[in-house]
Amino acid sequence: MSNTEDKAANPKSGHKVNRAAVVLQALMIPVLIAGGWFLRGMMPSAPAGGPPGGSMGGAGGPPTVVVASVRQGTAEEPQEFVGHVEAIQAVDLVPQVAGYLDAVHFEEGSPVEEGDLLFTIEQEPFRARLALSEAALQQAESSLPAAKADLNAAKANFDRADKYLKRLQSADERSVVQANLDAASADFLQAQARVEQAQAAVQQAEAAVQQAKANLQLARIDLAYTEIRAPIAGRIGEALVTKGNYVNPASGPLARIVQMDPIRVVFSVPDREHLALLRKTAKEGEAAVETRLLLPDGAVFPDQGRRDFDDNEMDPQTGTIAVRARFDNAAGLLIPKTYVTVLLTRKAATTVLLVPAESVMTDQQGGFVYVVDGENAVEQRRVVLGAEIEGNRVVERGLSADEQVIVRGIQKVRPGQTVQVAPDAGSKGA
Repeated sequence: MSNTEDKAANPKSGHKVNRAAVVLQALMIPVLIAGGWFLRGMMPSAPAGGPPGGSMGGAGGPPTVVVASVRQGTAEEPQEFVGHVEAIQAVDLVPQVAGYLDAVHFEEGSPVEEGDLLFTIEQEPFRARLALSEAALQQAESSLPAAKADLNAAKANFDRADKYLKRLQSADERSVVQANLDAASADFLQAQARVEQAQAAVQQAEAAVQQAKANLQLARIDLAYTEIRAPIAGRIGEALVTKGNYVNPASGPLARIVQMDPIRVVFSVPDREHLALLRKTAKEGEAAVETRLLLPDGAVFPDQGRRDFDDNEMDPQTGTIAVRARFDNAAGLLIPKTYVTVLLTRKAATTVLLVPAESVMTDQQGGFVYVVDGENAVEQRRVVLGAEIEGNRVVERGLSADEQVIVRGIQKVRPGQTVQVAPDAGSKGA
């Protein structure tokens, strides 16, 4: 029997076959749609703003880079020494008189100027002593004129007794009664004793006046010591004693002041290097050696130092000598007892080309930099490199002075590309 005959003989069987095909077709449609979305997700998409291969600078613009100029500098690498910061002057404020602390006039950690009032000790007892000393001086000075008057009277009486005795002694013995001569001699001796007593009284009165003046001066000094003032300019630390405490010269310091500007850095130099340093400066002057510092965070201290003085003896155990350099420290970046790195550079007669170290790239062929020309086009330039000096690389060949090299944004550029140049605010090569 043929298939047509079978379908005619069994019409229900044909309906079943058509229904199965419809169901299969309905299941395949979602599968095909999902496959299409999957394949679309696997395909690379074009970058925003244009087709593949467009600009790297965002929406169609050139990338922005930071450049620095190739500059000239010394070729000698600086010598490094470990140094520590020390104050040129430091003062412990110790009370000179005893008493209760009446006031503290400063803010801890603040700068102070020479002569600033810092502490006050209770002044009433010292004012009272000053008043007593002034009264004692007045009394001593008032007794001195009376003592001098007594001395003058005693001298006048002595002169009369002396003249009378001499007249009797020069007279004829027959006209002089021995009793009168004896009485005159006694009067003379008595007048002489009174003169001596009066002179002693005057000397005692004068000594009392001098003693009263000295006591008055001491009272004034002690009263002045109740005001403790800054003997130097600098920065004051913690107030070690506060108001209401009893202080005296044996109770210890009240606070400490250290001079901050200028300030010194001391470091040890080996004997051979010190000899080379002495020969260099003797021949070319102190300016032939540049003294700089690296701070604990690695930053270069902005101001150059100047050699203050060298110690007068070598340390026989280490074979080094202590050298001190002075630095201006207006910003207060150098703090006493901080450890720093001292960089001594002996300036050479010849110069080399320097670029910031961050501008240098390397590959299997060696070092290279990206140079930006006058039309802001990028060129890859192969260079022969020398030593690294203070964050810069010496370029022996491949660059000229004042050419512009990219220091930031290197990862965004390629040779032949046009870039947008931004000014460099902090590059070491700028």
